[in-house]
Amino acid sequence: MVLRAIECLNRLNEWLVANRLTLNITRTCYMVVSKKSDEDIKLFVDNQEIEKVTFCKYLGIRIDDKLTWQVHIKYIYDKII
Repeated sequence: MVLRAIECLNRLNEWLVANRLTLNITRTCYMVVSKKSDEDIKLFVDNQEIEKVTFCKYLGIRIDDKLTWQVHIKYIYDKII
């Protein structure tokens, strides 16, 4: 899985360079969705490490790496109290 992610990132970066575009590394992150504890995966683009997160916001919904919805529930709960 890690090798495939690295290969895809390299191909994406090649496409971006060929089309004179750049990836904003400071706004780029990744999340491994798994119920079991995962290994320490580090991904890089142009020798810059991409941040690994445990949850992300997508269309107003907080999605966590275990798909438990606890982060989103806490966010909504804190918002209404």
